[in-house]
Amino acid sequence: MSDRSKRPTLRQTPDPDAPTTVWDGVPKPEPKQELRAISKKTPGVRVPTDTPERAMPQVKLRAMSEIQTGPIPKAQALGYLAPPRDPADVRARHRHELVVWGSICVIIASAIALGIWFVAR
Repeated sequence: MSDRSKRPTLRQTPDPDAPTTVWDGVPKPEPKQELRAISKKTPGVRVPTDTPERAMPQVKLRAMSEIQTGPIPKAQALGYLAPPRDPADVRARHRHELVVWGSICVIIASAIALGIWFVAR
């Protein structure tokens, strides 16, 4: 049995003023040293660079006709404004999207049906 596991009795009570000799599991903190930073730069001297300063980017406004893809619409004197909404063009685009998505659904359904048919065979 070690000394730590024994209960002290009146005869074995240590002197409260005497230093301890049993390690209590907590390490003693090391004295803190100041962190020193050493700079290799010369104060007040600015090193010139080879690259010139960047110029501010200039904003360019473009006409809608430069951006639009597909058939070229007839020229209108609108300046930088967007052309008016054409309901027939919107319906045609919507119909085109429905045909494309319908085709994709039919292709996927056919692939699933063929897969089931080959597995069930």
